Amino acid sequence: MFANYTNVLGFFAGNEVSNNKSNTDASAFVKAAVRDTKKYMSDKKYRSIPVGYSSNDDEDIRVAIADYFACGDSDESADFFGINMYEWCGDSSFKSSGYEARTEEYKNLSIPIFFSEYGCNAERPRKFTEIGTIYGDDMTDVWSGGIVYMYFQEDNDYGLVSVDGDTVKTLSDFKYYSSEMNNISPSLAQSSEVSDSASTIACPTSAATWSASTKLPPTPDSEVCKCMASSLSCVLADDVDTSDYSDLYGYICDKIDCSDISSDGKKGKYGDYSFCSDEDKLSYVLNAYYKDQNEDKSACDFSGSASINKDAKTDATCASSEASESGESSSGSTSGSGSGASGTADSDSSNSKGSSATIVESWSISQLIGITTIITSFIGGISFVLFD
Repeated sequence: MFANYTNVLGFFAGNEVSNNKSNTDASAFVKAAVRDTKKYMSDKKYRSIPVGYSSNDDEDIRVAIADYFACGDSDESADFFGINMYEWCGDSSFKSSGYEARTEEYKNLSIPIFFSEYGCNAERPRKFTEIGTIYGDDMTDVWSGGIVYMYFQEDNDYGLVSVDGDTVKTLSDFKYYSSEMNNISPSLAQSSEVSDSASTIACPTSAATWSASTKLPPTPDSEVCKCMASSLSCVLADDVDTSDYSDLYGYICDKIDCSDISSDGKKGKYGDYSFCSDEDKLSYVLNAYYKDQNEDKSACDFSGSASINKDAKTDATCASSEASESGESSSGSTSGSGSGASGTADSDSSNSKGSSATIVESWSISQLIGITTIITSFIGGISFVLFD
């Protein structure tokens, strides 16, 4: 487990997932991953490891997305925010590079912020003259340093070292980077200096450039999905290729309401089984269609893509704990039979009748923990500073 390695300083729950104004709703799902990862580590009593997010530097959303991940209760908000910053190229300055403007934009952010990537290579060699500014007085009140991109040399020509088998050779970029890092003396933030009453920040409101709901998807519950799957009378055939799923979804969800398996990160509407696997969700709507057709045998065939499950536990009730506690259910029923799937949904819900359902892949806890990790290498100095 990464938690056992003391040089693991944090986890990224995602990198540039929402990267422009057209897909900001995806951030609701990444923030849910932040929440679930933090809870999992707490439940397992692992050492405290920050969980955050890494964003691109998109002018339309860069402020809103930082506020989104920083806002809300501490069990949901990110512990830090990284931005992949390539505005300083060659010999630039605090003002002309854009660093001054970015510092002004993020000066009130309530969580640590740093460059999760930096090191423009538009001009060669990379002299890393931005390092003195990143760790200087103009920026350290707001920024907590940065991580240079990148350690290994690849086709994109950003590497500090080349690797050939077990042999590591430093490249010209390494010399400049090491020299600049050894010329700085950044101050360290101590936990004793942090106020107990941490500042808060308001969540961004819905606008033309930001649309992610503050209501997050529920935590995936494998037992609910297992219960639901066992209750279905009509299920997906074992030999159906995943490439055929979309056609089946499209056909069925044009006939019935698929809101029970759908997710809408803009409206904050998440079906009771939206976090289940694509296979289980497809079986659910196949069963719902079968029920809608009065269990006519021909309605559970789809040219061999579906079959009757003779072992169905049709009396099963499969409600997630979150749905039970809140009293919310997209179908108005917690039965796993799918019998409510063709019923009415809330008038403002994302009713997918007439369009394909929005399918969101579920993540297991082990996958959440396996999200990109921050493992820093101290190369001629300090990579970045977080609260210790």
